[in-house]
Amino acid sequence: MPETTGTEGLTIEGLTIEGLTTERLRALRYFETLTDGDAAHVLQEADRVTLAPGEVLFHQGDAGDSVFLLVCGRMQIRVDVPGPEDHILAELEAGAIFGEMALLLDRPRTGSACALEECELLRLYRDKFRADLHGGARWAQRLLMATAQVLAQRLDSVNCQVIELSQAVREVEAEASASSMPPVARVAELDQLRKRLFSEWSF
Repeated sequence: MPETTGTEGLTIEGLTIEGLTTERLRALRYFETLTDGDAAHVLQEADRVTLAPGEVLFHQGDAGDSVFLLVCGRMQIRVDVPGPEDHILAELEAGAIFGEMALLLDRPRTGSACALEECELLRLYRDKFRADLHGGARWAQRLLMATAQVLAQRLDSVNCQVIELSQAVREVEAEASASSMPPVARVAELDQLRKRLFSEWSF
């Protein structure tokens, strides 16, 4: 099981939580603009999680109530798909934010997260985040912007993959047409999917 340390391990005078300092937190790209006071507040709100290599942080389908900031180590995100092996979505390095959908939606996890090596993470709960966001806390506003950026980047990546798939299917259909063979897919459906991804996306 992941080892979790609550805020009782926080030392305000040293601005650390089990060795994680505000300077180290601010070195991560999404928190570069925070003041020492803001960073100290993040550490107060967060739980520290440590994982051994191969340890699973959460499984696809688990309840999602928090977002994770990868302080050090590497994590793998994968999804269950029909077949003998899972589909690997991404390998994340220090500074990455994941599980961010839990901040916005009360839905189960859409993938599984596993440590590729020894990892240290900060866990921020949705209820604390929303309360501080409504209170105008700068760290919560910064995290919301970071979450929006992460989701936008992932959506852009999906769009690029759909476009590449559409082009590949068009080539296959052209070859099939030239050889009087039936098409193997419907390009229109893929284009419709791409348009729906963008038209239904909002923040």
